[in-house]
Amino acid sequence: MLVLALVAIFETVYVGILGTTPLAAIALVFPLIMLMQMLSAGAMGGGVSSAISRALGAGDFARAEALALHAVVIGTAAGLAFSAMFVAFGVPILRALGGSGAVLSEARVYADIALAGAILTWLLNTFASVLRGTGNMRVPSLTLLAASGLQIALGGGLGLGIGPIPRFGLAGVATGLIVAYALAALYLIWFLRSGRGRLKLNFAVSALQREMFFDILKVGGVSSLGPFQVVLTVLILTRLIAGFGTEALAGYVIGARLEFLLVPIAFAVGVASVPMVGMAMGLATSSAHGGSRGQPPA
Repeated sequence: MLVLALVAIFETVYVGILGTTPLAAIALVFPLIMLMQMLSAGAMGGGVSSAISRALGAGDFARAEALALHAVVIGTAAGLAFSAMFVAFGVPILRALGGSGAVLSEARVYADIALAGAILTWLLNTFASVLRGTGNMRVPSLTLLAASGLQIALGGGLGLGIGPIPRFGLAGVATGLIVAYALAALYLIWFLRSGRGRLKLNFAVSALQREMFFDILKVGGVSSLGPFQVVLTVLILTRLIAGFGTEALAGYVIGARLEFLLVPIAFAVGVASVPMVGMAMGLATSSAHGGSRGQPPA
């Protein structure tokens, strides 16, 4: 989680090299990116990890596998909805935040790639949350570490232009994010499908059930209120600061990204707590009902 925060710092560094206007542009997009990350990894990711860990704690291995499939459906739907929302309302949102002229144009370049590919962010964080729900922190952590390193290298290389690579500006920075997330998501879905984890992601599981969606959403849906409140505050501040000009907006994004260092560190503690508490609660519920319904593999 600390490395994910450092990615934001590195991105600010090489966008700063591109100039003040690109820095101001990503200040407009940053709240939307932050909202997507907090919803997919924190709020809904917590709901996924909670539901799966409780099922495993109760010894209901079949339910845990079914919940994993339901989590992927939720992540896919949310990612597509996020992209559709931006395609339909992206420009009005950026204008409402104070974007105009060259800053608006640069913001659209970055957002058209980074937000149009929202499904990759949602799927990556959903797969990672499924694994965390089983108590496996190592694989998602190493995968996100590799994705972060790749994003820094690709985003910086494509954005600034290194050697024979031309300078693509913010389009290159956003492409680095999308490519890194796509490769990380592909690896995690392979890992889950291969049966190497504590459960296997099986697309042939019985028909989707409303109750299992509710089991995830009763935690993830309510938890989503927090990120919306945080990002609403950032959106209001961004709009106010945009009125002071491009340089003020560029300076604000530097400070905001440094502040963002605090969020992943706190998130890491919560991520570690969810599966332990969830499995303990599942075990207690199972014991209260006369025992488990089949033990999951060690």
